[in-house]
Amino acid sequence: MFGVPDWRVLAGRRHARWLGHVARMAPGRLARQTLFGYVKDRTQQKTGLRLNLVAKANTILTGLPYLDTRIWAHKAQKKTEWEKLCTDWQTSAPQFIVTDPKKCPLCIWKSKSQRTNVLKHLTTGHPISKLPYVCTHQGCTQEFTTKNARTRHMETAHGIGTARPFNCPYHGCRNGPFKTKSILNQHLKHKHGH
Repeated sequence: MFGVPDWRVLAGRRHARWLGHVARMAPGRLARQTLFGYVKDRTQQKTGLRLNLVAKANTILTGLPYLDTRIWAHKAQKKTEWEKLCTDWQTSAPQFIVTDPKKCPLCIWKSKSQRTNVLKHLTTGHPISKLPYVCTHQGCTQEFTTKNARTRHMETAHGIGTARPFNCPYHGCRNGPFKTKSILNQHLKHKHGH
């Protein structure tokens, strides 16, 4: 009515975007650990809040058209593509049909027995936390293991991001430049004793 989507569609899109956001979080974040079933230094239980979160996530993912739910978190790593997919969220979306449940959807590996081996292969062979952070600058395809390393590269190699006008006054010091004077002072105190 009046070109406004149904409230269920709006809520579904929003929840799908949030799931993508959680999938892109650092592995140490509690929301991500809870959703993916791993919380450091805690025993895993298959009941309670986590079970409700996983059930809710699966319900939300069924609204995304033609999405292989086995690899949704891998697709969510590319934010712009995930956002585009979320805008197509529907209450009765066409479902993805798995043609060969024994074949990995990301590589050529094929299971010799059951589908559970494919899920185990996806977890161990294509872990989400080890997906590289790629430089988004035109023509640069450098990959980094952490988001901070990519940010540092983009600032130093391409000049993208916050300016770093404060240099260490000690000749030969490889640290810096620094974003703020206070960070420079911390460096001077810890590295040079001033």
